[in-house]
Amino acid sequence: MYYNSKGGIHMKIVVIKSPKILSGILRAIFGIKKENQEQ
Repeated sequence: MYYNSKGGIHMKIVVIKSPKILSGILRAIFGIKKENQEQ
């Protein structure tokens, strides 16, 4: 949870600078998190 709140702002800034790279990373991170939340 702490990483989410603090990383959210940082990720938004990075996404603007490099959306292609972040989209792949975010898909991997959120893909794993979504699976964990569903379980």
